[in-house]
Amino acid sequence: MKSNSRGVFWTILASFFVSGLAGLLYQVVWTRYLALFLGSTSYAVVAVLAAFMGGLAAGNALLGTRADSLRRPLFFYACLEAGIGLFAVFFPWYFEAVRQGFLSVIRTFHPEGTPRLALQFGFAVLIILLPTVLMGATLPVLTKYVTRSLSELRGRVAALYSINSAGAVAGILLADWWWIPALGLEAVVQLGATLSLGIALVAYVLSSRSGEGSMSRSNRQHVPRPTSPSRLWSAGWHWWPPACRASWPCCMRWLGPACWPWRSDPALTPTR
Repeated sequence: MKSNSRGVFWTILASFFVSGLAGLLYQVVWTRYLALFLGSTSYAVVAVLAAFMGGLAAGNALLGTRADSLRRPLFFYACLEAGIGLFAVFFPWYFEAVRQGFLSVIRTFHPEGTPRLALQFGFAVLIILLPTVLMGATLPVLTKYVTRSLSELRGRVAALYSINSAGAVAGILLADWWWIPALGLEAVVQLGATLSLGIALVAYVLSSRSGEGSMSRSNRQHVPRPTSPSRLWSAGWHWWPPACRASWPCCMRWLGPACWPWRSDPALTPTR
């Protein structure tokens, strides 16, 4: 089957490396933007983590858990990356629009103290919620594409996880130490948009050339998914894109020991 050829798989790995790089690039940039919005770097880190993790969980619950029913998972992945990239293209203007909306609410209702801070956090989450929801579906969708049986699951997911984590580390280092000081926040956002749209184009081309969706669904062997509500919730945490986990060490200096990486439920680990 073309979709499982070695060349296609390595291309997908390379794309997911760049996806991890772009994801943490966005997170570093969002933290800088929200520090300006909230007036505090510590608050900005908390807001970005809350929105990032909440959006990833929501994306998995809304989109990722439907991965097994997709006939063209790679095409769907291209749409996810395209959505992330398009959001990044318009992010500076969207950020300013949300900021002006927040100022209008403040001038109208004059909240103080805790209500004002809660309102700020609500607007901060609104700023970055959409792309994190899209990011939440990327790993399960790609896993659906590259995995045809339970025997392949462990190795393929491990490969995707490790390469995405490596990209996340590269994204942190490049964004924080090089690109942002050299180019500025807005230029780095547009650079991230270019990366995401490039990944979308590569995934679309691979989907078109591989004949994805042409095989009947009866010929596919699906990986079973948990069905009870509690296990679906746990699966949502388990399928979080590894890029978000790689971001935790960067927050240690602000949030302390509470930022150790989340460990997935061992009950969800596939067995042969």
